[in-house]
Amino acid sequence: MVLDLYKRMPGIKITELLLEVDAMIGFSEAFTHLRAGAPCTDWIGLMNVLLAEGINLGLRKMADATLTHGF
Repeated sequence: MVLDLYKRMPGIKITELLLEVDAMIGFSEAFTHLRAGAPCTDWIGLMNVLLAEGINLGLRKMADATLTHGF
């Protein structure tokens, strides 16, 4: 029964989930420049870093896996 219910759920990418949650609660606004205190202007880069650290992938491997940012 649980597996049947799980199969009915639509698939979602973790990146889409991060962006959707951020749109609802705005957690990315808490990330500012360490020295200047300026708000983040590179949202995709921020999400890449959060995802890389969250899944213990590391920045180099994440940079290799993405088309938008290098390392």
